[in-house]
Amino acid sequence: MRTPLSIVLLFAIACLLGLATNALREEPLPIFRPLPDLRQNEISLEDGFALFAQKKAVFLDARAASAYHSGKIIGSLNLPPNEFEARLPEFIGRLQDQGHGGGEPPTLITYCDGPRCPKAHALAALLAQEGHPKIFVLKDGFAAWKKGGYPTN
Repeated sequence: MRTPLSIVLLFAIACLLGLATNALREEPLPIFRPLPDLRQNEISLEDGFALFAQKKAVFLDARAASAYHSGKIIGSLNLPPNEFEARLPEFIGRLQDQGHGGGEPPTLITYCDGPRCPKAHALAALLAQEGHPKIFVLKDGFAAWKKGGYPTN
């Protein structure tokens, strides 16, 4: 009789430890909030590179700062979704520093690691909530960009 109770108790403790560990992660997994809508506008690598080459878009890296600093699309800005509210004023300032302060808002292209990474879509949704009209998600993300031989640093 004690064995089933012990199993339930161990399971409950394991769940609590897992939730606590997730809460302490740099980028917690979205356990209790819905995943972002993955039907956001996606842009192909080729179309994204065309806008990159023409300097008609600002690329936003949705990955953690550590991943961003280990390799990124040249000229991209780092804005992880879990830091969005805290870093929004800094982001707006950096856009203005790049000459996107007035007039027509720039096209924004968000990206993260690859096709299964929801952060780029989450960042795009947050930007849309702020009222930005032109947002795309780079299909297949940084991994495909790098593999395709597009500019990185």
